Amino acid sequence: MGTYIVWISSVLAVAVADGNREKRQGLSLEPGNWPSCQSGAARPYTRVNTTDRVAALRTYFASSRIQAYLVPSEDAHQSEYPSGYDKRRGNISGFTGSAGFAVVTIDKQALWTDGRYFLEAEDSLDCSWILMRQRETGVPTMVEWLKTQLLSGEKLGASPFLVSSGIDH
Repeated sequence: MGTYIVWISSVLAVAVADGNREKRQGLSLEPGNWPSCQSGAARPYTRVNTTDRVAALRTYFASSRIQAYLVPSEDAHQSEYPSGYDKRRGNISGFTGSAGFAVVTIDKQALWTDGRYFLEAEDSLDCSWILMRQRETGVPTMVEWLKTQLLSGEKLGASPFLVSSGIDH
């Protein structure tokens, strides 16, 4: 049970899941909405505590007159694989997969990623995050979720160097 390693050569190994993961029953859009965040579960060694990082970002909300902030994966050149300096989403969330984006509001933080990275996100996000599994039934898009989190007139901040005005997530 679990994951095992298949050695392809002396320098390449692939982790293979044995297929015994339990199917999720019902979808929760609450923080820590995955099995390793449940009471009594083992904490993955790759989990990153981002409490201080998120709190530091929120200190800028009032002076910037925003109620939420978007943190994409891409750099100013829209590269899917940015340099270490430009890994903003990985820094704020702890999730280092190449696809995904984070949104931090005054009282919540959520990360959207696709099916290639669900397991990695579960192992790296701390349990204060909401994992939004893109394209799964019942998971809102970023825009849909923000409509439930922000009041009329409230603002989403983002770097103009990283996000175009035509967001369609």
